[in-house]
Formats: sequence, C-alpha cells, structure tokens
Amino acid sequence: MTAAAHHYWIVGGRRADRERAVRNLELPTGLVAAVDAHRRLRGPYTAAGTLLRSIVPVVLECDPDLVRQHDIELLSAAPELAPIVPNSRETLTSMAIPAERTRFYARNRTRRIANGLVEFLTGALPNGGPRTLIVENADHADRTDLEFLTAALRRIEPTSITLV
Repeated sequence: MTAAAHHYWIVGGRRADRERAVRNLELPTGLVAAVDAHRRLRGPYTAAGTLLRSIVPVVLECDPDLVRQHDIELLSAAPELAPIVPNSRETLTSMAIPAERTRFYARNRTRRIANGLVEFLTGALPNGGPRTLIVENADHADRTDLEFLTAALRRIEPTSITLV
C-alpha cells in the first residue's frame, strides 16, 4: 500500500535545514530546479516566470497549441518569452512599449492569469509520471505568485505535481 500523496509546506530557520527536510521526503522527480519566489528578485510573477522560462520552450516544441491557448497568461507572467511565444491576442500591456508597461494588475485579472497558468501547467505535464515543484521563499512572494501558488494548491492533484 502506498502513502497518500500531498503537498508540503516546509518551515525552517536556515536554508540548510529546509533543504535537509526536503531531501528527507520521498518526492517524485523535479519538474524543474527549485524556483525562488522572493519578490525582491523580479517583482510580480517571480516564481511563475522562472518556472515558465524553463518549461515553455520545451512545451512549445511538443504542444504549440497549448502555448497559443495560454499566450496572454504566459506573456503576462514572463514577458521575456515574447520572441518565442506566438501572441495571437493583444492586450494593453503587450501593445505598450517596454518602458511604459505596467505589471500591476487588477485582482480579477491576476486571478484569471493564475488559473490560466495552472491550466497550462497541468496541460504541459509529461506523461512520465508524477513530478515535484519546489518553491523557495514563498513567505516572501509577491501577491501575483501567491495567487498562482494558491490556485496550484487548490487545483493540482499532488499525484501529478507535488508542491513543496
């Protein structure tokens, strides 16, 4: 009989303590390397953007339709992907020159983006079994990343992606 899968919240005073606690868990293979969610690194969508910059190029090769379906969400969280993500629908943000772009969105918009990112992530999962996504410094994350993580915790089964 296998143990029930679940997501984990690791708390520890030192990074080494948290890393040791993660190593002691029996986790599936990592989806990507651990992502840091600290808002001071990149601001809005720090963790989500890091994750997307890692997986979108791979997903684009094997499932370009999935990328096209979520182009607005992907480019909102990781605008650096604009050269490779086909942008079929323009938004006010995407039409503005980079110096004039805002990344401060209304609460309903960020909630829709978060749910779209979760749909993209679940659609992009490889069929090779369950995966793990480790997000460090979630306690220092921007509101946009917190909405993404909240939606992911609520909508992703830990048997497909275990969130740590």
